[in-house]
Amino acid sequence: MDVDSSRWIDDPYVVCLIRMKARQLIGQYGLTGSDREDIEQSLKFDLLRRAPKFDGSRAGLRTFATRVIEHAVARMIEYRTAPMRDCRIEVLSLQETVVNSDGEEVRLEDLPHEDASLHQRGYLSCSMADDQFLEIALARALTRLTPEQRDLCRQLLASRTMSDIAKAKGISRPRLYEIRREIQRVFEEEGLREYL
Repeated sequence: MDVDSSRWIDDPYVVCLIRMKARQLIGQYGLTGSDREDIEQSLKFDLLRRAPKFDGSRAGLRTFATRVIEHAVARMIEYRTAPMRDCRIEVLSLQETVVNSDGEEVRLEDLPHEDASLHQRGYLSCSMADDQFLEIALARALTRLTPEQRDLCRQLLASRTMSDIAKAKGISRPRLYEIRREIQRVFEEEGLREYL
């Protein structure tokens, strides 16, 4: 079905949908109110670019437009949250002090680093830069945890089960799982989701 695609962006439903999606993105992923028009333009462009693929026998015009716009928003979020450009990742000075896994305050530059030669010989699976990112992100995550949360991390690393930890601490398992979810949230915010 040949449809005048320029008409789509004038459709009141599509105009409202694009504005709504742009408003939802403002204040998130590093986007501000001044980005609103750019977001709307990007969504309109994506819709116009994909308009030739519209097949009226598979979906209505508005359904097609909705799916295209939702996918465009998802790609925009994915792009903006990629580790190399994620605005939520804070740049730290190597002079900054953090609490290490032993509870001691140390400067970031004093944290131990893997020998680069181990990576070159194939003993390490990630690069030195990845190791440093992981080390800094982990140190930052640990500084954000309460002593109770850090203790739970240590016990989980020691391969203790949640049931055993709950019995030893005298707290309920649901509370323990709640603490673990809080820890996971902090680790995800520090870009460590893939290591959970």
